[in-house]
Amino acid sequence: MTLTAQEMAAIEENLFSLVRPIVHEQPDFPWHRDRSGKLTAGRAVSSQALAVNFFGTVDRLPSSRDAIVDAWVRHLALDFPGGGWKVALEPTVPTHLLGEPQPTQIDALATGRHGLIAFEAKFTEPDGGPCSQPRPLGKGLHKGVKQCSGNYEHQTNPINQVPSRCALSGKGIKYWDLVPEVMNFDSSTDYSPCPFKGPWFQWMRNLVAARAWGRTLEKQSAFVVVYADGPFPMAIKVKEAAWSRLEQAVAGRSVAFRAISYQALLTVAQKNAVPIDRPMLEELGRWITARIDSARLKFAMLDDDSGRFLLQLRTHNILTTADWEKLLEWLGQALSFLGDSDDTVSVDPEGDLVIDVDADPRNAEWIGIVRVYRLTGYRIPGWAALWLGWLGHDRGPAFWSAVRSVASDANYERMPSEG
Repeated sequence: MTLTAQEMAAIEENLFSLVRPIVHEQPDFPWHRDRSGKLTAGRAVSSQALAVNFFGTVDRLPSSRDAIVDAWVRHLALDFPGGGWKVALEPTVPTHLLGEPQPTQIDALATGRHGLIAFEAKFTEPDGGPCSQPRPLGKGLHKGVKQCSGNYEHQTNPINQVPSRCALSGKGIKYWDLVPEVMNFDSSTDYSPCPFKGPWFQWMRNLVAARAWGRTLEKQSAFVVVYADGPFPMAIKVKEAAWSRLEQAVAGRSVAFRAISYQALLTVAQKNAVPIDRPMLEELGRWITARIDSARLKFAMLDDDSGRFLLQLRTHNILTTADWEKLLEWLGQALSFLGDSDDTVSVDPEGDLVIDVDADPRNAEWIGIVRVYRLTGYRIPGWAALWLGWLGHDRGPAFWSAVRSVASDANYERMPSEG
């Protein structure tokens, strides 16, 4: 789909300087859209934009690219001979390899002389995508019909009347031909439910794609999930027991499987780049950190609307980089407070109820918060008011006027006029 001028501008604003030219250099680049057709690559939390920024920049550092990818290989404990690396963004798996009518698209593919690494990039997504076949069709002649029972067992697709254990196999898609090579599942055994009914489906698709592509090119294959470390669903997911079970299901098979954060890959890249490229990687690091920090605040489980409001202040450049670093430090303290037991109300040894109003820092600092209300003219969210009071205790009218403007746009409750 051809980009509009507005869409091109949104993507360019969301891209790091070194990769920004891709918008014009590759007019057919497959930028992501949601189901309604709206562009997602221009959004601040776009996982595609984050991947393009990161892997696209590494690819455009020809002096350091081999050294960086070789260092990743060592860090990930992949048994690949090094050198000869190229990085492709959003390549599609050749149709004949898996028989897919809509080929699997790889977020980033590193191909070397002897190895192939498929990267799946996640930012704020909760997990991998599930298989569509057990879900009722949402439209058309067969609306409401499920093509699969949700089990891997002998069954007949009620739409095309093809018998198979997997509705996708019945359509000529070769996933289960390769599943036993990449995971510890036997394609001749029934499973209830199917192991790929849920989020493992996407991971399986990437694994079989890496296997099929690597075998065709006569290269060893690996599949790596890259995520933004922080209070995000994917970063939490890779530390849970279910992820360990997935790793066990892949262990010892033909495709190495790893998960690693952007932050870790960036650190490895910065350490192993040639000196001339390190300033660019440091700038990339600041760019990515700013994007992740903004999303971190947005996804922080505060008990009020402070995160959204502070993000607006940052977007309007009312808060500086130094301000933002302090806010993230205070955010961590706030989340720690909110995650602990409630010490505001307790019972003393004699059984009487005791209220400690100072246990919540917003109560302890109420005078400063009221001052912020008066300076802005609005009852802005409590955590934001607390932190802005700390940041802006010595700032002049211009700062508070700018905050007031954003508070007005947010339609917060106005403070009564003093008089």
